[in-house]
Amino acid sequence: MYTKPDILELYDKAIRINKSCPDHRRAFDYWMQHNNKAPEQSLSFDTETTGISFGVPSMLHIGNTDIKVYNIKVFGISLAIPTRKRIVLIWARLGTDLFDEAVKLLGICGQKVAHNARYDLRVCKINSIKITEETHCTLTAARIYWDRRQRFGLQPLCEIICPELSDWELAVKSESRRIKSKYTRAGYPKGYINYSFISDKIMAEYSMIDSFLCLMIHCMIHPRMQDTYEEVYTREQKVLKLALKMEQQGLQYDCRKSLIEERKFNKKAVILEKQLYKIAGEEFNIKSPAQVLSILLKLKIPVKLITADSELSTDKNLLEPIVDHKLWKNEKGLLFLETLLNIKAIYKQVYSYLIPLRKRAMYNNGKIYCNINATDTRTGRTAVTDPGLQTIPRLISRRKRKNPIRSCFICRPGYWNYHFDYAQIEMIFYAVLIGETRIIDAYNEGRDIYTEIAQFTCSEEDLEYIRKTLGDPRQQLKHLSLAVLYGAGVPGTAKILQMPKDRAASLLAGYLEACPLVVEYRNQCKHELYTKGYVEDFFGRRYHIEPGQAYKAPNAVVQGSCAQILKIALIQINEYLETSSDRARILIPEHDEFITERPSADRDTEILFCRNVVSAMQNIKQLTDRRLKIRVDVERTKTNWEAKKKLEIS
Repeated sequence: MYTKPDILELYDKAIRINKSCPDHRRAFDYWMQHNNKAPEQSLSFDTETTGISFGVPSMLHIGNTDIKVYNIKVFGISLAIPTRKRIVLIWARLGTDLFDEAVKLLGICGQKVAHNARYDLRVCKINSIKITEETHCTLTAARIYWDRRQRFGLQPLCEIICPELSDWELAVKSESRRIKSKYTRAGYPKGYINYSFISDKIMAEYSMIDSFLCLMIHCMIHPRMQDTYEEVYTREQKVLKLALKMEQQGLQYDCRKSLIEERKFNKKAVILEKQLYKIAGEEFNIKSPAQVLSILLKLKIPVKLITADSELSTDKNLLEPIVDHKLWKNEKGLLFLETLLNIKAIYKQVYSYLIPLRKRAMYNNGKIYCNINATDTRTGRTAVTDPGLQTIPRLISRRKRKNPIRSCFICRPGYWNYHFDYAQIEMIFYAVLIGETRIIDAYNEGRDIYTEIAQFTCSEEDLEYIRKTLGDPRQQLKHLSLAVLYGAGVPGTAKILQMPKDRAASLLAGYLEACPLVVEYRNQCKHELYTKGYVEDFFGRRYHIEPGQAYKAPNAVVQGSCAQILKIALIQINEYLETSSDRARILIPEHDEFITERPSADRDTEILFCRNVVSAMQNIKQLTDRRLKIRVDVERTKTNWEAKKKLEIS
């Protein structure tokens, strides 16, 4: 493994090339003859592009000309090529002979590595750049190896392996700000310029270091991927390929429906704004927290209800519980807050979703293209971003079910969409983890586990208190169970359940007394952290946590294991679909479910398809070995996602 001085010395001695010459040809020839599976012989590359959002227009600056392009365009490629004694760093800009030769080299067999391989491979695919053989991803490997870090860009990782190089981005960012300022003063729109406007002198150094650091990270941690984390890393590489495949498919979006919903929202917003001004007794800027706070104080709201971290706040996470639990004994004030929250919900749906999604779909003939990040969270959960479809807000009124944004995502003509959703996956896996047979048996018999938990963890007095003050005991016991899983103490439980600390302490003590295996597992995790420095799940993934924060271990293992279950299921569903004649495909993973599509078919064929997908989701060895088959709910629609209906397949 390289040390920090080694890395710095290698960089200082590296040969830098930004135009065609004998040195670059010797480097290319050497790599073609000597590349093998050893990390030290991998070629690392990085693409420099006109943007980061797919399917959105941007500008390509080439020579002295600005060209409008309707998708991400590669304007340069950097390579880090290991030779016998020195590393050769290459920067090639679009339109040069060196760029054409670099593209050809990427198409030659040999192990390659990129920091965000999913993104770079997608960029290359769009730009007709062929990449042969498997491309390793240092972003994925880093998330597995340094699992407790929060940032995995090259800059924060550089601070670990070679801090002396960690400020290499400053020059390009400074130049980018200067050019933006120049173009803005000249009247160009915001977002007009990108890195293609920056000179080769600055871009070359920036991009070369990108590729160099990528190669160094790969050389340092890939041996561990082949040794300790082989099973996990292999799984992640398979999911990365599937994510790339799903990204390129896109989702059908109904622009006309979106416009209709936007107009409905705008009409509703006008009515609600008039009501809000009438309640307040004056007009004010609803988007200004200071002005909203001023009105609330005039209405004499108890200051403690809107205080967070010793400061007054109008954050919706503070205001919503006041409305839900009627914590403010003032009908006029509650009506003001409810109306305000409804208006903000409208603004969120219109300006964060309906308008941006429609614009994006109009660029792409009615399709939305997302980024599907296979390892975008600390737990390893797959995240759908840009746009963030996993954070689509619920309706204006929390009592209604319809979601107008989801209703704009539609099925292709002649196709049905099927939603396969794991039922209560986190809690049942926690029960398996700690060995709580009462919950496992209830789940396997088809009973609701949170209703079951309420029966053996709460006294009649506690249940009656919950019914009177908080509502449905089942929902509150769900919150309590998850609070226990997250490692919450009395203050955290009281905050989650919105109840006094003494009552929360009573509920928590009763829960832990009824479920002693929870405490036993916490102690087991603490012991493992002190002796090994990590806890490990059933799937081979390790979670390095400070022993002083051992309360976080159960949640880390549960969340990480659920992520691995979903990834194994994704791989197994894809394997089934590739060998079947259904012409079906996976559209997107969302939360704990998979959305698929297939052509319309007769009832028997449809049921067989659904049963096979459910079987692929349930038959996971690590779970079947422990007598568990996670229930899967199946829903389908032939119109839009919001119109889906439950489908019985038993």
